Amino acid sequence: MALDMRSMIFMSVLLSILLSGLLYLVGVHARHIRGVKQWALANLLYSIGLALVFTPIGDSPRIFLFSGPLLAVAAGLQLTGIQAFEEALPDWRIPLWMAVVSFLVNLTFSMLAPSITLRVISNSLLMAGVYAICARNLLIKISSHLRTAYWLTGAAFATLPLVAVARIPAVLTARPISNYIITPEPINLMVFLVFAAMLIVITFGFVLMVNFRLANDLQLLANRDSLTNALNRRGLEEIGEHLYAHFTRAGGQLALLMLDIDHFKSVNDNHGHPVGDAVLRELSRIVTATIRAGDYFARYGGEEFCVLLPGCSEEQACKLADRLRQRFAEAKLNYGHEGVLQCTLSVGVADLSKATPSFGELLAEADKALYRAKEIGRNRVFAASQMDRLPENQLDACY
Repeated sequence: MALDMRSMIFMSVLLSILLSGLLYLVGVHARHIRGVKQWALANLLYSIGLALVFTPIGDSPRIFLFSGPLLAVAAGLQLTGIQAFEEALPDWRIPLWMAVVSFLVNLTFSMLAPSITLRVISNSLLMAGVYAICARNLLIKISSHLRTAYWLTGAAFATLPLVAVARIPAVLTARPISNYIITPEPINLMVFLVFAAMLIVITFGFVLMVNFRLANDLQLLANRDSLTNALNRRGLEEIGEHLYAHFTRAGGQLALLMLDIDHFKSVNDNHGHPVGDAVLRELSRIVTATIRAGDYFARYGGEEFCVLLPGCSEEQACKLADRLRQRFAEAKLNYGHEGVLQCTLSVGVADLSKATPSFGELLAEADKALYRAKEIGRNRVFAASQMDRLPENQLDACY
């Protein structure tokens, strides 16, 4: 039995309501992820807009003054939802302007100067433009951990402008009708079939994007130190093994700093662990503000930290280490009525210039250099390549 257009719209309405509920539930369980509720509301507005076309008054031109803007706002909400998901500031003017433009288009070509052809073409171009921007945002600004979900959702959005534009030649050659949207023209059947299919794919893509984001957040939590927000030891070893394998295979420079706060135990003993935690956070702040975007900062354990420096020579690493040492020594920590506390830092530096068979050996070299820096007086930088030098000559490698 063939399906007529009203049956197709009715099925699309039910589908939109179900998918709206699905996205709303996803948003409830992932409250910290922005954009999901906009997508849920967009699907609900799709269902209302299509339901208005399905009603007995659907043949009245007045119905398009409501259904058209609702469908346009839904498309705008999908775009602002994508912006919010990408942690950008959503432009709420988009749904507003979509509603205004759609209302004016449908008012003009449904009542003031009735033209089914111009109404369908104008609405198709309006929706095609927004869907194209959605596709661009997803396919151009791809986050690596969301690549599959972005490609899937972006491809679905990219399909919709093609379908909308494909209606234009058909409507230009169509016979005069009272309501083009719900007539059983082949192009209309194709539009609603593709639209319903893409709505499923887009919703599934949104859910997949949220799922991947949640998985990535959990991975970050598993590899992050909760106190300093630096990588933890596990995160350091995972990234370190990867970088070590890359640079030993392809060539290039990789340096490692191992930092230790001098006399940190006395800070905890004399001032308490809350003050000690503040010292650790201050060091984390200074290091994060000083290193490059492509460097990696990790808490190795206790008061020991590491900095991985891809593409950095030992000399460059020593200069950076000394800059960190100076900034930390100059930092003044205010802790209530207790007063001001200043601490110092010792740093060991190692790189691939010495034959290190593994990343673990590179860590061991940096640790030995750190131990030597403490041994010869603390508050200094020492390079592993200078281990064989006599103490009085150590300053050649220290800053």
